[in-house]
Amino acid sequence: MLTLEERIRIDAPQERVFELIDDLDEWPRWNAGIASMELNGGFAPGERGTLTTNRGMRVCIRCRAYDDPRYIALDERRALYVIERTMTLQPEGEATWVNLQLRYRGPNGLIGGLIGHSTTKQQMAVSLRALKRLTEALPVA
Repeated sequence: MLTLEERIRIDAPQERVFELIDDLDEWPRWNAGIASMELNGGFAPGERGTLTTNRGMRVCIRCRAYDDPRYIALDERRALYVIERTMTLQPEGEATWVNLQLRYRGPNGLIGGLIGHSTTKQQMAVSLRALKRLTEALPVA
């Protein structure tokens, strides 16, 4: 099993950061590898849907866990492995730390993770910077 992790501090309250993460239509705006994402019942444990990558690959997804405004966990079922995508938000005063973790599991998870390791790590960092930029640009309510 291979785990990749990136973290960023966003100068916005946890609830405001979670608003963007919780909105499926917003994922392509801040997530570097995702063109679209659908979950039949939205973010709720057990809900299933489809993620389409920027390369046009359609991936079956399932919401593994959801705790507004702290945590979203998805499973992305690939041909030979599963990617467990977890986003955790931790408040720090008026700011929020966002942790993005991808865990590759299954018989070929290590190979799948290693093949795209540098590109995936770069996409994770780009995605978190975009989330930071979008969140910090939102008007304060």
